[in-house]
Amino acid sequence: MYRKLALLLIAALFALLSFNGVVYGYNPAIATYTWNTSTPNYNPSASIHLGIISLTNLVTGDFLGLSSTQPNAPAYGDSGVSIGWDDGWKVNVGHPNTNGDKLDGLYVQLISPAEGWWDMGFATKQVVVFLSQDHGPYLGEGLEVRVYGSNTLWGVASGQAVLKEVFLDGWRCHNPSEDKNGNGWCSDDIAGVFELPSSYRYVKITAWSCSCDYSQPEVDAVASTTCWCYVFEDSSCLPRGTILKINTVLKLFQFIAPGKDFGVRHASYMLIWTSRVGVHIIIWHEDAEMRLYASASPDTDYCVAYASDKIAHRFYGLTDKTGFE
Repeated sequence: MYRKLALLLIAALFALLSFNGVVYGYNPAIATYTWNTSTPNYNPSASIHLGIISLTNLVTGDFLGLSSTQPNAPAYGDSGVSIGWDDGWKVNVGHPNTNGDKLDGLYVQLISPAEGWWDMGFATKQVVVFLSQDHGPYLGEGLEVRVYGSNTLWGVASGQAVLKEVFLDGWRCHNPSEDKNGNGWCSDDIAGVFELPSSYRYVKITAWSCSCDYSQPEVDAVASTTCWCYVFEDSSCLPRGTILKINTVLKLFQFIAPGKDFGVRHASYMLIWTSRVGVHIIIWHEDAEMRLYASASPDTDYCVAYASDKIAHRFYGLTDKTGFE
């Protein structure tokens, strides 16, 4: 009887936390917002989520600049580590071209009429835009963009994308200690999921308006969704916590080690063939940051991979043995 009562109390507590949003780190009583026809990209049928968006299958695009002759954004800065993640900003932190490539708080600012272009690496119909929140009003400041697609870089763009979902807590779980001004919002909040008219490789983003409010969005990253055909985890005697994800259709991979995520990359070389025992994959990749070799046989659940960080001069290994999980 006592055990049953204890279980009921735990269930009731969990339900209470879920109701008031504490499990999400988002408190509607503090982090108030406006959601109506005055809000950029307002769509009455869009879903509003209290929590964070899952990053599992998201691939961030590469910010290419404003045109073939202008690779840099008009302005750039940081709303992340250097200011403690509260909704604010610090200008001229990072780089006007490489900011906007990853979810790290480092943004590129598209001051109207600037048009920023991102290469998503493959054609996609769904795009997630992460803006850095520097001040209110919310949700407007988190959605102050117009999103378009194109299959020709710097070319004619599609019709405007439609907002389908909003994740109020953005991509990092809320930490009350970071909310220095006590308004319930931090710079990593509010992620907007947009749907394009069709699938496009390139994404063009502009400010929502030409002047005054909503004319200078700070873009932390632009992402699209993909799926991983195969995922291998290190199962050696002393597990190293390394993971290799492979998409054989788009020739993508992601190598993750403790304290180091190399991000999603297009393999320099990926060979896939089938024998009587199943599928075999060979990956060789090298760029300015990393070098990787991997050999995998998904049907026998076997993978060996070696990666080196060329900048930090560190080496990582992965061994996923057949029969070990």
